[in-house]
Order: sequence, then C-alpha cells, then structure tokens
Amino acid sequence: MVAVRHLSLVPSEPAHEELERKVADTDDGFIMLAMSLYEELIGANLTRNQAKVAHAVCRKTYGFKKKMDRIADSQLAEICRISRPKVNIAKNELISMKVLVKEGGKIGPNKNISEWQIPDSSQIGNIVTKAVTNSVTKPVTQSVTKTEHTKDISKYKKEKPTLTRLEGGEDDISLKEKLVSLLQGKFNFDNAKGLHDAVETELLKAGYLCQREFVVPDRGDGRKGKVDLYVTDLSGASCGIELDWKSPREKSIIKLQQLPAGMVLLRESSIEDRYDIGGISVVNANDGEIDKTPSGYYQSFLDAYNEITNGSLPMASELNAERKRKIKILVNKLATPNIDGYRAYVRAFVEMAKPFYFGDNNRGWVADFDYLLRPNVLTKIREGNL
Repeated sequence: MVAVRHLSLVPSEPAHEELERKVADTDDGFIMLAMSLYEELIGANLTRNQAKVAHAVCRKTYGFKKKMDRIADSQLAEICRISRPKVNIAKNELISMKVLVKEGGKIGPNKNISEWQIPDSSQIGNIVTKAVTNSVTKPVTQSVTKTEHTKDISKYKKEKPTLTRLEGGEDDISLKEKLVSLLQGKFNFDNAKGLHDAVETELLKAGYLCQREFVVPDRGDGRKGKVDLYVTDLSGASCGIELDWKSPREKSIIKLQQLPAGMVLLRESSIEDRYDIGGISVVNANDGEIDKTPSGYYQSFLDAYNEITNGSLPMASELNAERKRKIKILVNKLATPNIDGYRAYVRAFVEMAKPFYFGDNNRGWVADFDYLLRPNVLTKIREGNL
C-alpha cells in the first residue's frame, strides 16, 4: 500500500511578510491505495485531464475509505482545477475505458486492472520509447485477443446479439428519454451534414452541452471510433447520439454501448415507432418523411410574408421543422400550389382582414405568420368570412 498526499497551494502574501510553510504530513490524513493500482495509474497512457480525474476519484473514494461514492462533477472540478464540462468528458472517457466503474449514481476506481481498455494515445509530447513499451505486461495489453475479438464481431453480424454495454445510471437513461422526446420526428434533411448541424443547434437551444466526434475505445474492429454527438446536461448525465441513414449501423451500436446511454437518429427510414438494440434506442429523425425541396424554398415564404405585410403584422424571422411542415400542408391546399399562390393568398388576407386582425381589439392580439399558415384561415378568405 502507498500513502498519497495532496498538497494545497498557499495563497500569496505580501512580499514583506514571511510566508507560511506548508509540509505534507500523514498525520493530516492519507489514502490507502494498492501499490499495483497506483503504479498502473502513473504509467497509464491517459490524457492530462483523464489522469487528473482518475486521481481525484481515488481521493474522493479511498480517501474516505470507500470503494465507490456519489461524486459531483463540481467536486472533481474543484480538486482537478479544470472546468466541470471537461471533468465530465474525462470521467465518461475513463468509464468507457473501464479505468473507473459506475454503479447507479456511484463511481470508483476499477481495481481489476486487467479489465482496463486504454487505447493508444496520440497526445503531443507523449514520447514512449521501445524499452518502455516492451515493459508493459501481457495481462494488460492482451485482455482480448485478436482471434477472440474477430469471432465476437462475426457472431454479431450473423445473429445480431446485444453486446455487453456500459450500464448508465438513472440520470443517464432519463437524459436519453428527454433527447428522444426532443429530437424524434423533428427534422427534414436528406443529407448527413444538414441533419448533424440541425440536431446540434436544437440541443444547444435546449441548454445541453454538445461535443462532436467523441472518441470511444472501439468501433467494432479493435480501433478507436467516434460518436457523432456526445450530450451532457448540467447534472453530469450523458448520452451519445449517432446519426445514420435508413437503419442503424453495427458500428454505431457498438460505439454507443461504450457510453452510459445512447440513441441512433435515422435520417430516412420507414419505421414508425422506436425500438432498442442492446439498450440503444433507435428513432426516426424525420418521422419517416424526407423533404427534398430546393435550398431556400421555405425561406421564400417568410420573405414573401414580410414583404407583403410590410410591418402591419409581426415579422417572421425563423424557420423550424414545424413551420416547414405547415407551409407544405398549406401550399398543397392553394389553388396555385407554389410561392406565387402563397403571395396571392397573403395579399388577399391583408386586403380583406378587419382591423381586429391587426391589433384593433381589447386583447391586443395580432395575426402573425403562424396564424396565416392555418388552413381554416385560407377557407375564411375563400368564403369572404374574415
């Protein structure tokens, strides 16, 4: 066993005063840490933030004679002296590499060192000599043989079994359900980049933290992979999102199973309801319908509305999936189903509508862009009933 002490920095004092001298002393407390675990942490090929978080978790568990405990990211951030979001990312990377283990809301160091799955690092400044590389023991480097891994992947392709996945806590699963509700059936894109950008924008608007191309240890062939979006909330819960085409890719499921929670958003699919593969939820991004209208098509309707109403009604400035859907429905009901027919419709409204629709009422209500997207308003104009 080894006693590990953490020395706190001394606040600066005026130059003319004698500085208080601080000396680490086991009488002030110490951590009982297995020597083999401590040495493995020292030699582990971790990033700077990962190493800080790993040691901080040891401090908050073994430092209180506990194997696991509920530790807030804010507590780790204070010890590590890095931001809470960076702590959360490093913590979940360590969990995915099995350096840390998680049970419900508790985390702790994984004493079973042979289970650690630390990928080769590409950090700048990490120079590892051949002699050092050769000193790594076989139990660490050969926890899974190439033959065994190939066999597992072949079995997955044939039988589609669920792989052993990292078990997230209740907060992680709850976050996934919130993301499914937020994102399912809300977009209309026939290209990957457009969907990626729109999903990220929607998540940021909802107050979540997003990281693109989040690295996980394995993509199904023993090499590191990248998850399209890694989402965290203010409580530290996390969920990965893969954006696929018509069906979930095998490697998407494998990558997401290395995170506390995961979901696949399909860009174009015929599925009506969500389903799960090995704990990973699969849902439609576009609710099974793809909009292949030309770029700028929907914006032309906002521009026409703003031009014709000319300030007499509230300006429309933002497009979203719901407005696009309503524009499509309304246009199909017009006598001339295109932008020209829409312009004629808006002009007719401005000419026929009573002052009530322009705010001359005791409620101060004013018709707006969304009001004119209602099919019953079109019916009222046709019947002269405005």
